[in-house]
Amino acid sequence: MSAPLARAVHERRVDFARKIAEQAQRLEEKQRREAHRLNPFRVAQRLDPLDRQLLNAPPELFKRPAWRLLAKEICEQHGADFDEVCGDRRYQHLVLIRQEIFYRIRVDLGMSYPEIGKRFNRDHTTILHGVRRHAKRFNLEVPTDALS
Repeated sequence: MSAPLARAVHERRVDFARKIAEQAQRLEEKQRREAHRLNPFRVAQRLDPLDRQLLNAPPELFKRPAWRLLAKEICEQHGADFDEVCGDRRYQHLVLIRQEIFYRIRVDLGMSYPEIGKRFNRDHTTILHGVRRHAKRFNLEVPTDALS
């Protein structure tokens, strides 16, 4: 091989190796940024205490959501659709079923009002009102906690 041709081949190999190294470095930086962005410890700093508690909860807790099973069971007893009961409609029969679900979840599962509210996309005071109304309607004991 002639000297100019050998030099050209060598320069191309060096250039190609440099491009591969730059691309690997960019990929590594991107992965580092992704890992930094998705780092659960960084995410946990921006979460409220309830979300942080759920983030640190054992995975077995989320395999079978008991609150959903309980709510579906109550819906079946009343012949209502679960999605309708969890929706925004304020028909009286749906509201009464919803309030019973809130009460049962609070009493049977011991979930807090904010936790129940997050599950049903409602404010914790709405849940508190529903629990009290259901208890009053059937002369039941209203669950009281220091942290409610």
